[in-house]
Amino acid sequence: MTTQMQLTYNDHSNEKSTLSLHFAQIAAGGGNFDTVISSMNTVETAIDNMTLCDNSKQAFYDVLSVGEDTPVSPWAQREIGVRVFFVDDVNGEKGHFTIPGPDLDSLGVVSGTDVLDITDTLEAALVTALEANALSRDGNAISVQRMVIIGRRS
Repeated sequence: MTTQMQLTYNDHSNEKSTLSLHFAQIAAGGGNFDTVISSMNTVETAIDNMTLCDNSKQAFYDVLSVGEDTPVSPWAQREIGVRVFFVDDVNGEKGHFTIPGPDLDSLGVVSGTDVLDITDTLEAALVTALEANALSRDGNAISVQRMVIIGRRS
């Protein structure tokens, strides 16, 4: 079993995007609560560093924080995102999540493509945070495969 974290982001026009990731299950009695929350916060910080959108809520079955700020940047739009692809290290199951409103000027976009260089500074920080802290939905370690800029329908 795992504990699921959900992050909700507001874009410049106050549209919301939500992504979910799995982490170690919080033990009965909460003995590992601080460790699990620390892992979630590490990954959340790495994602926050890659988006222009406002992180409006972090939750795992209980809401940890709520914010209703509107981002300053008019480019903070949920219609563009960075899709992060990963694989379960044990069973090979593939997964992905999308970071809304990425700050493309701060990311390492491979010239002539929609692919991000996962060895670039912010991308590498996210890869490190995810691989050290996040889990697949089956509770196994994950490996990040690639990151791609995507568009979404309104």
